[in-house]
Amino acid sequence: MPRIRIKSKAYADAKATVSGQVIDTISNIKTVKQFAHISHENDAAVFAMDKYLDRSLERQKTMLEFRIVLLTLAGLIPIGLVGFSLLSWVNDSATVGQVTVAGAIGLRLAQMTGWVSFTLMSIYSQIGEIEDGIKTLTPRYELKDIDTAKKLVLIEPKIKIENLKFKYGKEIGGITDLSLDVGAGEKIGLVGASGAGKSTLVNLILRFYDPESGKVSISDQDIAEVTQDSLRKEISMVAQDTSMFNRSAYENILYGDPLASKEEVLNAAIKAQAHCFIKELSDNQGRKGFDAHLGERGVKLSGGQRQQVALGRALMIRPSVLMLDEPTAGVSPIVMDELFDHITKVKATNVAIIMVEQNAKQALSISDRGYVLVTGKNKFEGSGKELLQDPEARRSFLGA
Repeated sequence: MPRIRIKSKAYADAKATVSGQVIDTISNIKTVKQFAHISHENDAAVFAMDKYLDRSLERQKTMLEFRIVLLTLAGLIPIGLVGFSLLSWVNDSATVGQVTVAGAIGLRLAQMTGWVSFTLMSIYSQIGEIEDGIKTLTPRYELKDIDTAKKLVLIEPKIKIENLKFKYGKEIGGITDLSLDVGAGEKIGLVGASGAGKSTLVNLILRFYDPESGKVSISDQDIAEVTQDSLRKEISMVAQDTSMFNRSAYENILYGDPLASKEEVLNAAIKAQAHCFIKELSDNQGRKGFDAHLGERGVKLSGGQRQQVALGRALMIRPSVLMLDEPTAGVSPIVMDELFDHITKVKATNVAIIMVEQNAKQALSISDRGYVLVTGKNKFEGSGKELLQDPEARRSFLGA
């Protein structure tokens, strides 16, 4: 039985690899064609299928061996009982009726043995596949609120980060001894090379992870001591890789606050510069404007349009802290200027803004203060204009 379980687990893993390989290739077919890697992807798919075939044959072989043992056992039980009864009858130790009963019991036991054994074999087979699925889907890292966690009471939207360290369990990368402050209504620009720790810092502020050392405080409250739900109700985020639901544009923006009015949804779309293109949307069901569905993961929108809808959704919760992780990724220069202009207007509402942006010049030009991260450390700090004029700081994020 345990062998069937192990083989089934390996079979499920190989099957998932084949599905993942095919889906991955189809999803990125433009990239595959662009780099002329069709033969490479074909070889990878064939390799995955060969491995799947091998695991399938191994599983079937193990199950066949088990079936042979079961059938042999099921055959020996009635033969043994009937043979023993006949021997007893020959020696006048049993009657014809007892021999008949023994034969009937033997046949019944053979049937039950086969049924029970086949059922157990099927269960162990499924357990192996289920275990593989659980291992794949279960998150490796689960963050829980402490027993004494309290609801975040936001008096003033200010953030204090002290001696923060987080390495994702590795020796290099992540954040090392980082400290910074964000005041109420202040707009902070975080810039630096890829891998400098900008997105890691965003994840730590949202408490997707706990730091290895140091702490993050919001309104003088350690976020490790407040509930995650109350923390994230005060912080809104627009991620670089935004996700859309296959629902209407209106529902996607409303998702930020399901109890909001239609007017509030429209205002959020206007603030995010999304209302103009949303009014022109239509789908294959004849729905138009804000009622038009966006397709799975917002496939009917461009990358920039998804960012604008995501910004509108983020503004729906009227956040005390707004975090922007590459908000202008994929948007046109005109829309980029409009988004930065609105970010400036949002700041006037006493919302603290933390902006991670590759467009360092633009981000720092509208930031009250900026931080230049280098290998997980805060190497330069100052007003946006000061950093733009500092030759050494410019080399850190512009290379010039």
